Amino acid sequence: MEIENEIEKTEDIMKAWDKHINEKIGENLRNAIKHRNKDNTSEIEIDDIGAVDSIEDGIVRCEILNGEMLDLPKGDFKFDVQEGDVLNLKLTYKEGKLIKTDILGKNEEEKQLRIELMREEIKRIRKKM
Repeated sequence: MEIENEIEKTEDIMKAWDKHINEKIGENLRNAIKHRNKDNTSEIEIDDIGAVDSIEDGIVRCEILNGEMLDLPKGDFKFDVQEGDVLNLKLTYKEGKLIKTDILGKNEEEKQLRIELMREEIKRIRKKM
């Protein structure tokens, strides 16, 4: 019974996480549509979040909300960046292709949310052992 309760709790956390990500993606798309309607250009700007996956050879590799990976030059950062950081980004697309990435800063609130999710998942796994 205890394991079933833990599985339910973890499923609730995962559902909450999926809902959070989907709400962020939806918000980003709504904002992009508003932007496109205002100036009638073929460029679309989307506010996004990127989680830093790795830093190697001067390249910061991060995963954005839709699961795509971006490689950003470390020299483009005006602040210290490390693996696990969550970044606020402004992505500019033209004709469906990413043409510009602006790095706006760190997002500590989103980082803490992700850390808490990982902690809960680790607790669940340990209890199964």
